[in-house]
Amino acid sequence: MQDKTKSVLLVPPAPPGSFGDEASIIGSINYLLEQGISRIGVVSHLKPERERHPVLPIEFVDCSDYFEKKDDTALSGFESALKEYEACLFFGADMLDGYYSLKTSMRRLGLVQLAYDRKVPMGKGI
Repeated sequence: MQDKTKSVLLVPPAPPGSFGDEASIIGSINYLLEQGISRIGVVSHLKPERERHPVLPIEFVDCSDYFEKKDDTALSGFESALKEYEACLFFGADMLDGYYSLKTSMRRLGLVQLAYDRKVPMGKGI
């Protein structure tokens, strides 16, 4: 297992597809890299085609069963990632306002609750 130092897990607001969401995620990844974060994971809402991004230095954490199949027991990948990353950052866009789907927003908030329960740093100072 890799060192937890300088590692961040990102939870995007939705599956890929929105240019605005993609821009904020890529911008955040670039910012984290500039800050010396050496390991970045991104939660995948859809089944990832690969474990690592072909260009960006990021790893994917498969949570597709949790989001696509609405399977509450399919959180082992996320729970494992919480142990491997030093901090977890959630994008609030779409997730907190429930604009697209209250049920989907509640699923994402379930991840926030899980990270909070595990005492994973999620805010200021990361």
